[in-house]
Amino acid sequence: MNLFKLSRIISLISFFCIIISFYLLIFEKKSATIDELVLVVLVSIVYLVPILIFNYVCFREITFWIKKTRDE
Repeated sequence: MNLFKLSRIISLISFFCIIISFYLLIFEKKSATIDELVLVVLVSIVYLVPILIFNYVCFREITFWIKKTRDE
């Protein structure tokens, strides 16, 4: 598995976790407080940090989604 595919997999997992977190907070929880919303936002940031670090180390780009070039 090359680094490009690994980057995409990490991105998809991170985005999936964020979507699930907000879905559970908004639609499944009967009454959400501001503290819970802030907690979900902070956890979402924690989900996104590994992909940013990985993409910067491997591709020298700070982005969530690496574009595939023709020469790869």
